[in-house]
Amino acid sequence: KTLLKDKLKPDELKKLREEVRIMAGLDHPNILRIHECFEDEHSIKLILAVCQGGKAMERCRLNF
Repeated sequence: KTLLKDKLKPDELKKLREEVRIMAGLDHPNILRIHECFEDEHSIKLILAVCQGGKAMERCRLNF
């Protein structure tokens, strides 16, 4: 996943880095695993676990 830094405000970028740092330390079967994170001057690239089966919201069958 590639996140473009020019679309983020400085405080949003700081929060994103913190969230990635926290998520990289998690290991749980119900949480998407971040394997690697690379950052250059234009973007942050995340190497994530493969999730098959489509979008999560498409799989939910909640009736409200």
